[in-house]
Amino acid sequence: MRVCLVAAAFLLIFAPGVQGMTASSCVSCHGALDQRNSEPVRLWETDLHMESGLGCHDCHGGDPGSIDSAMSPSSGFKTAPSGRESVQLCGGCHSQADRIPDPTTATDQMHQYLSGSHGRSSRSDSPTCVTCHGSHGITRVSAPSSPVFPTRVVSLCIGCHGEETASGQPSPALYLDDVHGRTLSAAANPRSPACPDCHGSHRAAVPDTRGAVMICGNCHTMEYAYFQDGPHGDSLARTGEPSCIHCHGYHGIVATGIDEIIGQIADNCQGCHQAGNTAWETGRKIDEGLGVAMSFLSGLVSKSEDFRASGVDTAEMDRLYREARVQLLQVESAIHSVDSQWEELTGMAKVKMMASWDLARDYNLEKGIRRVVLLLMALLAAAILALLFYKLKLVEKDQQRRHLLGSPEAMQREQEYRRK
Repeated sequence: MRVCLVAAAFLLIFAPGVQGMTASSCVSCHGALDQRNSEPVRLWETDLHMESGLGCHDCHGGDPGSIDSAMSPSSGFKTAPSGRESVQLCGGCHSQADRIPDPTTATDQMHQYLSGSHGRSSRSDSPTCVTCHGSHGITRVSAPSSPVFPTRVVSLCIGCHGEETASGQPSPALYLDDVHGRTLSAAANPRSPACPDCHGSHRAAVPDTRGAVMICGNCHTMEYAYFQDGPHGDSLARTGEPSCIHCHGYHGIVATGIDEIIGQIADNCQGCHQAGNTAWETGRKIDEGLGVAMSFLSGLVSKSEDFRASGVDTAEMDRLYREARVQLLQVESAIHSVDSQWEELTGMAKVKMMASWDLARDYNLEKGIRRVVLLLMALLAAAILALLFYKLKLVEKDQQRRHLLGSPEAMQREQEYRRK
């Protein structure tokens, strides 16, 4: 106790930062102890709860105003709560609206946790509040340094789940290399979906097939609308299948732009439909139609590049190309309806592409005319040069003749000729 008193006096005099943080005897004493016991003091300086006016005794009990009774059971002191105890402790405040300064913070977090897979687990190492948020030094979940910030939460979840699989389900670790995981990590884009976006944060549940469609639809709104309007949406409502995961999977989803799916649509349909039946034939038709359209579009790109290289203004052709490309991007969503809507959009894109192709023909004609005109101009220039060269030779010959006639020898011969 004497050590604590000395330490408290030392800190109150020489540690104004800690003193300003709180006048708690807990801070005064623990701040002078070894690293393990002083670490909570250092972390508490930036803790969200400290900013809200809470102190050590709000979680641990005791009397922070007295070193003698600070850790006395008579003053309500409790040792560090266990994992399960921390849920009740955190939930005691987080379930009361008047204890939460931020009105946007949900007050049903403890209920969500207790009804979820983590809360219902009988495992002693099942995660609790402190597993994900920490105990001292807790930051806002919106802070990039928070362990549950979107760009960090995946590592947190995989730290426990790792290669875990259940009933043949893909490993959560596959997420790291799928289209969402790469967007989240490589592009550091916190808007890309992470574990809580699909499973929830406090509830942490595995969605069923209907839930998966709703979750995917939160981001992929157009695909969701087309899906619900099509035969697959009707089937899902009646039987619970198919869902997004039947075609795209999960924890390992690959990019599904038109360029990536061409040639694979019909094969993917065979997962449910027998090759040759009506449904499979629809998939083959989509595959074939998109393949032709994209091939045509690629040809326009090549033509436009050639024309620009030869000095042709391709602004109008490029505008029509962009409009056609936008129509085909809409087809990526429309094929989820598996009906004629994708054909209508593809047809509209083809109209734009044909108009662009007509311009390409005009550009070709213009290019040919330019070549003819350039050839004629070259021939005319050559003829003019030839005439100039001929005229120059005539002038040179005339000058030579005059020079010869004007020489002394020539004049003497002329005089002798006249005397005779």
